[in-house]
Formats: sequence, structure tokens, C-alpha cells
Amino acid sequence: MAFDDHPKPLSDLTLRMLFMTMGMGTLFTYNAFVSCIDYFNTIGDVRNVSGQMVAFTLSSELLTTIALLPFSTFSSKNDAGNDEGRKRLVMGSGGSGGGGGDRDSDISIDDLPLEGNAKATISTIKTKKHLKKITDSLDMDISSCSTRVLLGFGFTFLFLLVFLLLPPPSVWVLNLFSTFIGIADATSQSGLYQLASNYKRPSYSSAAVLGAAMSGFVVSLLRLMTRSFFDTGNNDGLRQGAYLLMGFSFAFSFILIVAICIIRRNILQCGGYVTPGENFAVGVVRGGPTLDRQYETELVTMRNDRGGDASSTIGEVAEEINKDSAVFEDENESDKNIGCMNQLREIYIETLKITWKPTFSAFLNFFITLSLFPAVIVSIPSSEGRISFGDWLPVVLITVFNAADCLGRFLLWFETSLPFKKLMTKWNDNNDDEINQVGIHNLKNFNSIVWWPTFARAVFFPLLAVCIIPANNPLLHNDILSCVIVFIFGLSSGFIHCANFTVAPTLVDNEESRNATSLLLLIAIFLGLTLGAYFGLAVEEVIWMIAE
Repeated sequence: MAFDDHPKPLSDLTLRMLFMTMGMGTLFTYNAFVSCIDYFNTIGDVRNVSGQMVAFTLSSELLTTIALLPFSTFSSKNDAGNDEGRKRLVMGSGGSGGGGGDRDSDISIDDLPLEGNAKATISTIKTKKHLKKITDSLDMDISSCSTRVLLGFGFTFLFLLVFLLLPPPSVWVLNLFSTFIGIADATSQSGLYQLASNYKRPSYSSAAVLGAAMSGFVVSLLRLMTRSFFDTGNNDGLRQGAYLLMGFSFAFSFILIVAICIIRRNILQCGGYVTPGENFAVGVVRGGPTLDRQYETELVTMRNDRGGDASSTIGEVAEEINKDSAVFEDENESDKNIGCMNQLREIYIETLKITWKPTFSAFLNFFITLSLFPAVIVSIPSSEGRISFGDWLPVVLITVFNAADCLGRFLLWFETSLPFKKLMTKWNDNNDDEINQVGIHNLKNFNSIVWWPTFARAVFFPLLAVCIIPANNPLLHNDILSCVIVFIFGLSSGFIHCANFTVAPTLVDNEESRNATSLLLLIAIFLGLTLGAYFGLAVEEVIWMIAE
């Protein structure tokens, strides 16, 4: 595909909407399955089918994310547009760009707008080449974050198509599909948040996180609508409403595929992650995941190591990298594996030292959330007072939680909003030379608005328990009060989650550390979700034992 001499990056609003839509897509199908628990509970003798579904989904998400770690950490040299973008950058007129190559061949290394203290070493090149060799053998570049997003949405599309074509599932088939959906969700999420962070605009990560919350809210509204279309007094009516919602999910998965293709096409045209207002020539050098600081400093390191003079062109230094890469091909395969794993470990240890607070906060936040939602919350009985939702209460509570979760994340949607400014305020913003903080310690308000409130959420265990205990007359037996408690529970969950994803990538200054940060957050979230889901099953049993 030829490059436009004057490519136009997507507008800021367009990028936000695309990331919000794709964020919604990462959890849309999962939320659709959970919202149909009224139907799925009728297909077997198991009391807590929804708890099983959540446990299977989250377990597969956690294992898939861990399996993708080696392919997700290092920059992909074949992300959308970067192969051609790199040729255009380093090969001049010999590259595959239409009409811009001659200009690039004259750029000097010293003219590159280098930033930060990113350190490129020979071991980095060796490791990335080894991982690239593995992905080549699979005939797909899963080290590309945009490719993983596309694969995840593609898997979801296929799984839903099969689900809709098959007869009504049994419990074990439902759990099997939950596992497949977990694999697809983890694949797309492992790429989406990296893709957002590569644009170096925290608001894009916030948009993706907000979209994930909106999926729950939108699905809940759709479930209320589809449930009302049919007679819910029998299993056929419940099944028809559930399958109609799955049909909506199937159609939406196609929209998601179109959304990621739009972004991939724009990355290809611009030669990297170019944001509105950014100069294109700089964007080509800085924008792409491998045209970022890592590759720039690789070029400079190679030039300096070989004693090259300052007038060396990009193409000349790139040739040296190719020669060195050819030498690495002859190395022993076991040495490559050892080097790869050692570097992975080093990257994650160093990154975790900087981002441990938002990472642990993300884990604990979702551990508490999944310990109580949905299993405990949908077990709250409806009151018999004047305001009573009756059999609709479980669906109403899920809708209230998802709406509050969405609102909590929306608070950080605008970079000009007060919550966003408070969250991102740094000690050295006042130019106080006596204050010398780094990493998370440089954020003035993180502890007060994220860290300590995460631990404070443990108060919801007794609050929600008294809505169920004792069974014949709960201590707190009022549908409106139950909804208020669930609303605050969801609001705190959404805000803390979005705050951690907004803050963490800004604490590191190179792409591979940002990739590691995103993956550490995902692992923390999936671990919290998984352990919380299993713990929630135990919590529900204990509450019912006490209630009865």
C-alpha cells in the first residue's frame, strides 16, 4: 500500500470513540452471557450457573494473558504499517513508500527527535528477533498489539456464530463457550490497552476503560428490553430473549472488527501512531511502536558501538543492524530461549518496582468486586413493600451496578475534568526543588483518591450480607436501599479501575515498559477477577448457611 505524502491522522474525537467502542467490545459478549442468567439457570439443576460461567471465563482469561506475555511485551516490527513505515524510514527511495522516500534517505541520525532515557542493547534485538521467529512459524504476528485486538474480535465473531447455530446448550457446553469467550476477550484486551498507551495520550486508555464499563450498562439495558419482548413465564420466552441478545452481540462483534481495521489502516498510512496536531515527519519517526524511542536508540547505539561518525544516515546504520541480526541467527537455540526469558523477567521486575501500587490496587479492587458481583448481589431478595421490583430485582441490580461502574470511569473521560487533574497532580508541579519524587510517589493525590479507597471497599462485604441475612427477614430489606448500596459499590469499582489504567502507563518512559505495565495490570485484574469469582462462590455459600 502506497503512503500518502500528506496522510491525515484520525481526529482526537474519532480515536476516543474508536477506543471506547473497542473497549466496550472486549467485555460485551461476557456481559451478555452474565445478563442472561435468568435463562441459563433453567437449563440445569446447578444452583449457581452464573458463578460457574464467570469462573470459567475468568480462568481462561488469566491463563491466556499469561501465555501471551512473551509475544506482547516487546515491540512488534510488523505492526500495522510499521513494516512499510520502517522501509520508508530507513531505505529512502528504495522503500515501499510512494513519493516520500528520497526525502527520508537524507535524514541524519542526529536529526532524529530522540527523547527519554530508553536503552537499546544487542540483547533487545536478539530477543525480539527470536520472538519474531516463533510468530513467523505460526504464520501470524501476535506480537503486534493491533493484530491481537483483531484476532480477539474475530474469535468472538466465530464463537457467537457457532453458539447461535447450535441447539440450546447444556451446562457443560455453556461453560465451554464461556472458556472460549474468555480466550477471545483476553486476546483482544492484551492488545487494546497497549494500542491505546502507544498513542501516549492517557485519555485514550481512559476511553477504552470507559467503554468496557459501558458494555455492562448497555447490555443490561438490552437485556431488560429483550426480556420484555417475550413471555418470561416459561423457558421458551426466556430463551428467545437470551438468544436475541446474543444476536445483538454477534452483530456488534462485526462492528468491532471494522473499528480495529480503521485504526490499523490509519497506522499504516501514517507510518505509526500519529495523533492530531503532531507533525507527520516527526510522527513517522516517533509514532510507531518500533519507530519509537526503542528503534531510534537502537540505531544510535549501533552507530556509536561501531565508531560511526555523526553523519551516518538512517539507512547505513540500519544495514549494520541487519548484519548483526544475521549473526544472531547462528546462535544456539537454547541460549536464545534463556536470553529471552531473562530479559522478560528483568523488564517485568523493573516495571513492577515502579507500578506496584496501581497494579496491586487493580488486583484488590476486582477481587472485592467479583467476590460480591454477580453471585451475592443477584441473591438479594426483593422486599414486599410499596416499592418492590419482584422477580426483576436481579436484573435491576445488575443494571444499577453497570451504570454506576460506567459513571465511575466516565469521571476520568476528560483531561480537563477536576477528577482527572487531581489524579494526575504531581508534587513537582509547583516547581519545588526540595521535592524529588519519582514514579507513583510523584503523584500527590494517588493514595487519598485511589490507594486507600481500594482497601475501604471491604466494607461492602457486611453491607451486602445484611441485605440477605436472615433469609426470612433480612436486616436491610428494602429494594431502593439495596440499589443505593450497589450503586456506590459499582461507582467505586469503576473509578478505581479507570484511575489505575490511566496512571500506570505514565509512570514509565519507554514502549516495552509500557507494554509490560499494561500486561501487569491485565494479569492483576484477571487474577483478582478469577480469585474473586471463586471466593465469591464460597462467600455466597457462607451467607446462605448463616441466612438459613
